[in-house]
Amino acid sequence: MPRLAPVLLCCAVLAAGCAGLTADDTETPDPVSVPEVTVPTPEATPTVTARPRIAVGVTRRQVVDPDALLTAHVGTLNEASVVFTYERAVTDRNGTVRRRVVDGRAESGSPSYRATDLQVVDGEQTETGYRITDGRLERRNGRPLSGTDTGDSSQAWTVVTTDDPFGSVAATRTEDRVPAPSFRDRLEPILSTAELVRTDNPNGVPLRTTTYYYRANATTATLFGERVRNLSVLLEVEPSTVVMSYEVRYERVRTGEQVTERLRYGAVWFGSD
Repeated sequence: MPRLAPVLLCCAVLAAGCAGLTADDTETPDPVSVPEVTVPTPEATPTVTARPRIAVGVTRRQVVDPDALLTAHVGTLNEASVVFTYERAVTDRNGTVRRRVVDGRAESGSPSYRATDLQVVDGEQTETGYRITDGRLERRNGRPLSGTDTGDSSQAWTVVTTDDPFGSVAATRTEDRVPAPSFRDRLEPILSTAELVRTDNPNGVPLRTTTYYYRANATTATLFGERVRNLSVLLEVEPSTVVMSYEVRYERVRTGEQVTERLRYGAVWFGSD
């Protein structure tokens, strides 16, 4: 019995230790950290810039179809409102200058059209007004202008003609007619008189990709029904198919007169103001 007591004592101590371990809560393991995964944002797909549209009848090298360009030009302006300035100067051999400046505005679809026609001969200025509504042309009698006289805007308007809204009873030459806002009568012979090839911006501005300039030169040619020499033509064409401006210079063979003619559309817009 004396030998058995130590053994029993050891067993009792071991049993108590095991019981103490069993009574404790089970140890909770530390949470496993999961590394954050960053999904890379896909790079934006570069936008492909479309090549600029070119007007009908032209290429990046030259005017290839004058009729198509003119038709598109007139068609576009028939649906637009425009503001324009037309100038023409004729210098004879004696140095006398006859100058004409027409400032006009036409509404979309050409239901109405107003213009002021200023003509200067030997320093004397005469201004005439034109007003067209639904194809009915009225003309205000020309009146002399001085440096201080702005004219009487209350002058009566009289009907000039009803069969040709852009004609004039008194005008025997097409250059003196009331111009249509599209200037088709002037552009048609200009476009077809000589080959127009691409040129740089005449003002030295870096060449834009949306507007193209075309130039033609001819020693002799037929323009506006008469023989001319030393012809120079400069054309500005926008992708909208509008000939935004032109300049023509030449000498009349028969009279030796020097002629310069310019047209510029100050604005072309669609819809209401």
